[in-house]
Amino acid sequence: VTVVDLPGPLPALQRCRRQQLPATVVWQPCDVCDTPRLAGLLEQQDVVFWLAAQVSHIGSMEEPLVDLDVNYRSLLGALE
Repeated sequence: VTVVDLPGPLPALQRCRRQQLPATVVWQPCDVCDTPRLAGLLEQQDVVFWLAAQVSHIGSMEEPLVDLDVNYRSLLGALE
């Protein structure tokens, strides 16, 4: 199992204490908008559960292009 999570001060996987996860879980810090890096990570996978999204309604109204990149362009890049 490989988990891709946004690098930063408090990525979701860090909040759930990575050290408590089984050794078979590999954490890869990667921005889903980094299509070339993400493509390299996806090549090695048989199954992908895509849970990446910006979920802030206010954030999407304040920065609609960021919302577009995170919620749509990143997924389209992964599907290519």
